[in-house]
Amino acid sequence: MDYNETFIVLPAAAACTGLNAPARSARVWFNGRTRASQALDVGSIPITRSIFRRWRCFVAPAIFCLPTLAVAATVLHTEVRHEAGRYAVALEVQLDAEPARVRALMTDYARLDRLSKTIVASRIVRATEDAVRVRVDFRACVLIFCRTLRKTQEVREEPGGDIRSDYDPAESDFAFGREHWRIRAEGSGTRVRYDAELVPSFFVPPLIGPWIVKLKLRDELETTAARLEKFAHE
Repeated sequence: MDYNETFIVLPAAAACTGLNAPARSARVWFNGRTRASQALDVGSIPITRSIFRRWRCFVAPAIFCLPTLAVAATVLHTEVRHEAGRYAVALEVQLDAEPARVRALMTDYARLDRLSKTIVASRIVRATEDAVRVRVDFRACVLIFCRTLRKTQEVREEPGGDIRSDYDPAESDFAFGREHWRIRAEGSGTRVRYDAELVPSFFVPPLIGPWIVKLKLRDELETTAARLEKFAHE
């Protein structure tokens, strides 16, 4: 089975940007692969061209018409995997900022909306010596389905500087959630590593839905990285 390193440029993308994009381009997008059998291999979801054409009027506005943010942070690695309803997320980024400042921004739990395009509110529910209970409300859209979601998590700040959190499924729109932030000094800046496992309990449309979720998760992480660096210098 042969693969060609090309990707499809949707006409709707050109409409968003005002450019007359060609039908094909040399830049890699959908995992950098299109199959000779005319199926697009999008993550773990094979999507035929007929299905893709049927959905593109919904997909294109969701992806290409989002406001863009210039990412000054150096993104070293991003990965979002989906299997059986579970999302595994990883991000590694180098920031031109001091570790103490980055950590202070990430633990300012009442103002997490500064670091995100989707968070609409965050607050501390309670704080103990061992953990801080934080509720975060955020607006999420998958295709034409939009709703305000919440996650309530127990956040622990470890002596070495790591930040770990576990979701409370009873007070979250996730059946399971676990996050781990590693913050380390590197050179004159900071290396940040993020790993998470998420299982949504809300409806995700089949076929194209998980792919859109993966794109949005990656976009949100890269936005957070850029804003961490931006606010660290203020």
